[in-house]
Amino acid sequence: MLHLPINSPNYALLLETNLVEGHFYTFELHLKYLSKILFEYDSQRLPNKLANKLLQQEVFWAEQLKNYASKVGVGWTFENLTADIWRYQCSVLLAAMKEQSYIDRVIKARTSNSRVYRNLRLLDFEAYFAEDIDVYSSALVFKARCDLLGLNGNRFEPNAIRLCSLCNMDANENCQHFVGICPALKDFRLRWFGKSYLNEEETLAALNGDNDPKWKKLIGYLRSALAFRKLLAEEFNF
Repeated sequence: MLHLPINSPNYALLLETNLVEGHFYTFELHLKYLSKILFEYDSQRLPNKLANKLLQQEVFWAEQLKNYASKVGVGWTFENLTADIWRYQCSVLLAAMKEQSYIDRVIKARTSNSRVYRNLRLLDFEAYFAEDIDVYSSALVFKARCDLLGLNGNRFEPNAIRLCSLCNMDANENCQHFVGICPALKDFRLRWFGKSYLNEEETLAALNGDNDPKWKKLIGYLRSALAFRKLLAEEFNF
């Protein structure tokens, strides 16, 4: 839907959209299924017998549940197990695992190779994925924040030219350069930001949507600047 490049980091996608990994959904279904066979099935049914046997020996999924609990620092016991205790432990474990996953994503973001992204403020999902902002514009903001605009500085081919093709500054064409510095785009910055040059702090503010509640300035700049870049690329084949 967002037409993201293949090298988009999963941690950024999850942080920007406020989503969680898909395996949490299947893990929750698995816990509900175990709850059903342990406490709703007749004790003479084979699934119930097998599940209780695994609990007694603490092997397979029973062992894995205790390992998960240990990793995220929550208690887990199979002694005197009731349906209420089971459901409580499952809810605590699932919440702790989601919290740990979020912390891990934040750590990755703060140690990102992208100087821009590691210094950005983490936003609520509704920030720019809003009803009054079209999907293409939301994708532009996402790509700009994550330095995924397809600029020369993000190319991974061996011996690729990573310098900006629009100016003669011999600068790496990354998000900071494209949004805040490149002199070839100063007219677009003047139109949308009221300044021909944005320093790093001002660029971060623009990418955070500061003083731009509907993201009109950043979206307008990205649309016009990228269209201009595409026009020159097609005209001069760079």
